[in-house]
Amino acid sequence: MNVIQIIKYTSSVIWALPPFRQYKGNFFYYFLFVALSDPIVVLLRSHLRLVPSNIYFVITFFAALVSIISINKKIKWQLVIPVLIAVLTLGLSIPNWDIAYIVCIILVLILYYSIRHTIVYSGKNRYVSLFHFLFLIYNASLLFKLVNAMMDPIKGATYYFSTTIFEIMLGILFCIFREEDKRFALKLSK
Repeated sequence: MNVIQIIKYTSSVIWALPPFRQYKGNFFYYFLFVALSDPIVVLLRSHLRLVPSNIYFVITFFAALVSIISINKKIKWQLVIPVLIAVLTLGLSIPNWDIAYIVCIILVLILYYSIRHTIVYSGKNRYVSLFHFLFLIYNASLLFKLVNAMMDPIKGATYYFSTTIFEIMLGILFCIFREEDKRFALKLSK
């Protein structure tokens, strides 16, 4: 087994753990979809010969949609399921690089809603959570990883693996910290 495979497998294992720690939290569904993304891609790629980037697009979109809805506490599954079916259909019919641009837009939206949620949460609770800081860094790293791969595939591959190592460390921290954990928070003055 080479170093690249070790990094991939380690990342998959580490990112399978945060949903257990984040259970019943605002970001549970986000971490659940992140945890399921690698196994789903492997299954669909090996059995249906689907393009991995298209599968990641669908998973990223669905994770963003459900996360944003669940943060706002208004999940309406009867609306989410038809949107998922439409996105699945779209994801399977769009070429790879077009998917990458769409995923970039989705990641920017996740960052926007994450920043917005962090500001509202911090204002309401009078502290800034380390969890939010880590979550913003993680999503920014995903965005930069994808942009780098799109701009220069050769350098992007190197950046991809170094970023993945960094994201493994973040995954470990998400197994420790929860959003409401005040032990690792910066209290805001009144």
